[in-house]
Amino acid sequence: MGFFSELFKEPQQPTKDNTTYYEMELTSAAYSQDEIKRYMQKVAPISMDYFADNFGDRKILFKYDVYRTCDFNILTDNKNEHDPNAMYIFAKLCRLSYVPQRYSKRIREWSKTNKIYNPTLIIHSGPCKILHNNGLVSEEDCQFKLTLKFLVKNY
Repeated sequence: MGFFSELFKEPQQPTKDNTTYYEMELTSAAYSQDEIKRYMQKVAPISMDYFADNFGDRKILFKYDVYRTCDFNILTDNKNEHDPNAMYIFAKLCRLSYVPQRYSKRIREWSKTNKIYNPTLIIHSGPCKILHNNGLVSEEDCQFKLTLKFLVKNY
């Protein structure tokens, strides 16, 4: 179980009216591609579509399916020289990405006051095969992209 799954258990779940939805792309994932790949190899099944000979009407087949998890931690990095409020995503002994600096202070405050609810990490892209118009297939090592989604309680 991840940090959020234990810390934010409550008897009463917030309703739509008293929460705000946030979604942010974790841009620092570009610097953590090796860690993300190592993490994906541990937890995500390889898509059988990636090995298919027939693309059907699809133009891109990714090696890994889109992966969603709530089993992760958001930890503080008090030694970060670029951001005094730095927070990073950590799962299965892998440091996957930092929270964007413009959100780190708010997320740190929300974490301390138990206002974050239902956090989900989405990992997509990664290695893929591309079907070109001329019928040829090429393999490319596209970067993984990470998106963090969560609700914040307004009370």
